[in-house]
Amino acid sequence: MKGQSIFKSILEKGGGWKRFAYGVRIMMRVERWKRGRREGGAKMSLEEGPYLQIACFCEKVIEDKRGVLSVIGVIDTLTVEAAGPEAPEEMPPVTRELYLVLTLKSGGARGRCQIRITPELPSGIRLDPVILTAHMEGAERGANIIANMPFTFKLEGLYWFIIDLDDVVLTKMPFRVKYSRSIVGRQPPETQQ
Repeated sequence: MKGQSIFKSILEKGGGWKRFAYGVRIMMRVERWKRGRREGGAKMSLEEGPYLQIACFCEKVIEDKRGVLSVIGVIDTLTVEAAGPEAPEEMPPVTRELYLVLTLKSGGARGRCQIRITPELPSGIRLDPVILTAHMEGAERGANIIANMPFTFKLEGLYWFIIDLDDVVLTKMPFRVKYSRSIVGRQPPETQQ
């Protein structure tokens, strides 16, 4: 193995344990760097961070210069209404502009991490994910992820938005779509006299 041959050459050249320990530290740093590059950034177990502070859908979000968020109109249910003499029996497709807000606190996580948002339809079919990147700086620092997600709801029922952080499920966000149909203004059939 390459690492073993480097350590062997360090010991053969002299310099003793001090030089050997220095070589071990360098190899460990190189291996951590390589592992991070192979795995796409700051891959860690979620026990070490980052930690989820906020996960919600809302109608509007404002982030000021200091990074302070104002989340307005938190929603997890959409009621689609159809009224009239010919209101369809099945829900027509409806597009709704939603903002997905995630706030993460770094904890022990440092560096770049990948966030994948995968919508799951009421039928269980998963759609193509939206992929975002966040940068973790460690400790109490974190990242606010605000994603404008216009979404077309074609079915009524429970949708799930699965949030993965570096291929580990961080949370699942439910979103319920209901269909309310009102038949009004229909003329009774004319009777022939």
